[in-house]
Amino acid sequence: MRALIVFFLLLSLSSCTTLQIIHIGLQKKGDETSKEFNAYLKRHRIKYDYSLELIDSIAYLLKDSLYRLDNAVSTKYSLIQLRIYDAEGNLYSGYSQCTGDFNSRKILNGFPPAKSSYPFVNSNLKFKNEFDLISLSAEEKASIIKKAENSNYVFVVYWNIWTRYLSRNVLREVSHLKKKYKEDVLVILVNVAKD
Repeated sequence: MRALIVFFLLLSLSSCTTLQIIHIGLQKKGDETSKEFNAYLKRHRIKYDYSLELIDSIAYLLKDSLYRLDNAVSTKYSLIQLRIYDAEGNLYSGYSQCTGDFNSRKILNGFPPAKSSYPFVNSNLKFKNEFDLISLSAEEKASIIKKAENSNYVFVVYWNIWTRYLSRNVLREVSHLKKKYKEDVLVILVNVAKD
């Protein structure tokens, strides 16, 4: 009987909703300042090229079919996402919380990154679409585009501190690839704590 209870407990803990309750519920949601999230990245030794913020009150665009990765028919929408673009700026692969391998400890299993087999709502998403969501000057945008053109893959990670493990896991995975393939990978982190 005890083994049966443990089995059902483990089964329920693997569900997306349960993971959200456990991991997200442990820390209060709130706005995160640039100082806070950059200190967090430094403390966890995350390697990246750019650390940016989502434009205030524009997070809803991540739900729009133009920007959304996941298939909302079978999953809940999530701000925590990893989008991977190829050298031409086309969507190569991606992961969203509660879809595919996102909740596994090892999301990225090598280089070049494997393509997710999950059917994206918008497989025509382009790297340039990301700039609609981020507040940047023309000079900053030009600098990022130039650097992206010299990279084989661009990783864009939408994350925040308050989701705890869910963000930290994907940040560590991408950071590991950045350390190992520094010249081939451009990593852009976008904090989505502001609504």
